[in-house]
Amino acid sequence: MRTVGVIALGCLVSGLTVALAVVAAGDQLSAQNGSANEPTITRMFTGPDGLSHLEPMDMPVSQLIKVAAFQFNRSSASRLNARTLEFHNAPHRRYVVTLSGAAEIVVSGDNNKKFIADRDHILLAADTTGKGHTTRPIGPEDWVTVFIEVDPSPQSSTSR
Repeated sequence: MRTVGVIALGCLVSGLTVALAVVAAGDQLSAQNGSANEPTITRMFTGPDGLSHLEPMDMPVSQLIKVAAFQFNRSSASRLNARTLEFHNAPHRRYVVTLSGAAEIVVSGDNNKKFIADRDHILLAADTTGKGHTTRPIGPEDWVTVFIEVDPSPQSSTSR
């Protein structure tokens, strides 16, 4: 009986943590009339050429999205990981929500187009195959993010 309570409490805390992280990143998404700066979402995906590309996407408002896992991450320009400087893929389909700081993401396609991930720009990293992208924290602040792994099944989101 105690195990069930611990699991339930863990699920509640996990759900609240993800919700708070998304709210913190999107705190400017308050006015329905468009007067506030609304965060944008950009999808990074592998094209038929095997390279990573970027395209804007609509925010999935009023949709429930199944979450497989989430992870908080902190990266710093002063403590660079060699992996970030090399081309790499997203290990899973995930939303990258920036809580503070910023990073420059360079895709292998689109003539090495750059994307700045910050509080106003959410990334859906879906380039799980191909050449990939590079990631580099920029600016004086650490790049603090929450990676929200989404369920890979095609039926992972539903309208509400």
